[in-house]
Amino acid sequence: MFNSMRRLGRLFGAFFVRCRPLFVSSLLLAALLTPGSAVISIAQDIEQLPTLEEMQLPSEDELLKAYEDDKPFDWIVLKERNAVVVVAEVIPRPDPLEEIERRRQRIENSNPRNQAERIKRREELDRLEYLTVTLRDNAFDDFKIAVKHVEQVILFEDLMLQRADKLIEEGSVGNAYDMITMVQKTSGFENWEKIPPRFEALLLAEARIRAQEGDAYAALALLDELSQRNREHPQLQERYGELLTPMVEMAVGDQDYGKARYLIGRLAKYFPQHVKVGEWRGQLQGKADALLQQGVQLTDGREFAAAAEKAREAEGIWPSTGNSRTVYTRLVSRH
Repeated sequence: MFNSMRRLGRLFGAFFVRCRPLFVSSLLLAALLTPGSAVISIAQDIEQLPTLEEMQLPSEDELLKAYEDDKPFDWIVLKERNAVVVVAEVIPRPDPLEEIERRRQRIENSNPRNQAERIKRREELDRLEYLTVTLRDNAFDDFKIAVKHVEQVILFEDLMLQRADKLIEEGSVGNAYDMITMVQKTSGFENWEKIPPRFEALLLAEARIRAQEGDAYAALALLDELSQRNREHPQLQERYGELLTPMVEMAVGDQDYGKARYLIGRLAKYFPQHVKVGEWRGQLQGKADALLQQGVQLTDGREFAAAAEKAREAEGIWPSTGNSRTVYTRLVSRH
């Protein structure tokens, strides 16, 4: 036992500190028996730990099982080599390093009034120097990892969202929705800033699927919902244009101008300056103005009934305003 401890002492340093007295570890992770027993093995050196780039995103099944079994796990990424240690969930959540820094600043800004408070303040600051973790495959021994050696903590919930991203890319929007919702329902994550972008991506993916299936109005409704959530989404205007262009062109080709105006209005409601809004309005106004001019020519020939019919036809394409309204009124008033 004594020789084993001397061996550990030579190998272990400052990265990991075992919470119980005497046992410490650093660039190595030790596989230990229960307290008081001999060290039976020494696990991998940090050089043998996988890097972040080498880590495989957990599968959907693995994540769901961990969620259902209430055994979430996190990835602690060390500054050295971007080496990854897989641990049981880190506390505090959902932003461990940020929360530790906030607590540290709050304590540092405090003003202890006596020696006892100064000692307590120092102890609290010392505790904040470390993350206390349990290895995922060793639930019996806690370790402290120096915060200064941690590059980032990738939470279980983050892994869930990353897997949801993959599911969205694959078109499995239902499974992705379930996974995102699980994260949102997790205590402390209800308003996590990483969740809304996933729901937005989900809406875009679902809209694309609905459009491919020929249900353009369902796709349009999904884009409308995204507009209400985040009108500044960088893909939103482009997607509206892609979806509505064939719909408007078909309506105009069928001379269903009321439908065309309705579709243009759907886009103008959210993006009045969209290039397609101006293009389509100009196209329909041009058709209407051409008919009004025909009506004027008919009036000059004293064909007042035909002129009024042209005016009404023009009004059905695009409601007149300004000078066009004056022309329309004059044409219909003669018959």
